[in-house]
Amino acid sequence: MLGGNVSLDRGFLQAFGGRVELGGVTETGTVGLNIEDNNFSLSFPNNVARADVSLTNNALVDVTAGGGGSIAINARNLELSEGSGLRAGIRQGLDSARFPMPNGRLSPTEALRGSQAGDITIQATENVIIQGDRASSFINNLVNPGGVGNAGDIIINTRNLSLTNGSQVSSGTSGAGAGGNISIETGNLIVRDGARVLSSTSGAGGAGGNLTVNAADSIQLIGISAMVS
Repeated sequence: MLGGNVSLDRGFLQAFGGRVELGGVTETGTVGLNIEDNNFSLSFPNNVARADVSLTNNALVDVTAGGGGSIAINARNLELSEGSGLRAGIRQGLDSARFPMPNGRLSPTEALRGSQAGDITIQATENVIIQGDRASSFINNLVNPGGVGNAGDIIINTRNLSLTNGSQVSSGTSGAGAGGNISIETGNLIVRDGARVLSSTSGAGGAGGNLTVNAADSIQLIGISAMVS
């Protein structure tokens, strides 16, 4: 989506196993279209101000599938509120071939060779705000129960990142496969009032991914909050 601010209010964007890219510019400039192996992506000029992207009132971008499925956002500010979210990962019933280890479990690198979720990548020049309000908002890249495959990564690059009121950024697995990594590059990180940033594994899943936070200025954990890997 191009040409000014992008707002999704109580709506859904679904591209199961596909790619959703949100972004815009507020000035005159050229946004390029990259094509590689039938995959499309946008390139934004470095010297042109980005537009804002907001999801409100349980709005959802969902690319979960048996494999693939990626989300990219290029914005000045990204705001997720009132139960809105970005969702990628592996869904139940869309499994790839299994390669069990001798103990019957599946391994983080060799077990699953045909089912890999895509990444969620966020580039916001100013702020990423994920707030609970009436319901918790989220960014999730998960192998869901019964799913077979490896979760993708979550990559966030922004000046300020704020999570409040039970909201979460999570990558992990509760199915048969490995969890993805979470990488955060920011100036200031605030996690407060029940919000969480976590990479985890449960059940018969493989290894959880790594959680890496590089905050140039400050990290604040306020109230009941957690960053877990």
